[in-house]
Amino acid sequence: MAAQRNPLFHESVFYSLPAAIVASALSSALVMWQTGAAVDKVLSVFLPNAGIFLALWLWNWKPWKSRSITAIPYEKEPLPAKVVVAMVSKGAGSQTARVAVEYHKDSVENVWLITTPLAEDDARAVKRDLETVKPGIVVQPFGSLRNSHTIDEVKTEIERIRRLALKLEGVSERDVICDFTGLTKQASAGMVLACARRQARLQYVRAAESDERGRAIRPAKPVEVEVAYAITAEADEAGL
Repeated sequence: MAAQRNPLFHESVFYSLPAAIVASALSSALVMWQTGAAVDKVLSVFLPNAGIFLALWLWNWKPWKSRSITAIPYEKEPLPAKVVVAMVSKGAGSQTARVAVEYHKDSVENVWLITTPLAEDDARAVKRDLETVKPGIVVQPFGSLRNSHTIDEVKTEIERIRRLALKLEGVSERDVICDFTGLTKQASAGMVLACARRQARLQYVRAAESDERGRAIRPAKPVEVEVAYAITAEADEAGL
């Protein structure tokens, strides 16, 4: 038997209505307090509204718990970008950073390369190649990671770079794209988490050829990834 759904449940009720009630109650209570109203009168305004907020929240908590957020990835050919952030691996893996930026050569103006102390020579080589491919391109100082196996450090560094990029003249959120192909899986996870904002853009470079261990030998074109989110009900709530 399907679980009975709370007829008053709705995302707007769960979030917006309780928030509006609390904001209204706080505002009224503050005005009364500032105008010298007695404490008991202030509380008589605030407490009933706070009670309504709590009741609504508890009423909707169970159906909200039975829902989950599903990520829906969508891959497409990358749109032009003015700023590219790419991670540079050591050795042959540095090719993916070069491909990630060169794909946007008609529009790219600024590049940030993320690397490690062991791969700084590779990053410098990528920088020289990019400056040859597009004269006038600005390759910003390298973002060097102490430990590319730490998700939090990579996330923090990418967030720092994105803030700098968005301060550039004529650069909006949709002009910046981050490529999460290089370095380690933890580094990729850190970059993806740093780009969790709705308007942030991500891409990765597919392998055109791989070795017997599945490692890329030759990179192909980048692929842009967009992630949409949908709220879904559990089976018992959906009547399944």
